[in-house]
This record gives sequence, structure tokens and C-alpha cells, in this order.
Amino acid sequence: DLLTKHEDVVSAYLISHYEQ
Repeated sequence: DLLTKHEDVVSAYLISHYEQ
């Protein structure tokens, strides 16, 4: 699903930013 993939990418992006 495109939406699911998008949410997954957003989650990974946010996590990456929060981990720094």
C-alpha cells in the first residue's frame, strides 16, 4: 500500500531525527 509505505518512511524519518 502506498499510504502504508509513506507512513513507514515518515516514521523512520521522524525516528532518525529524534534519535540524534
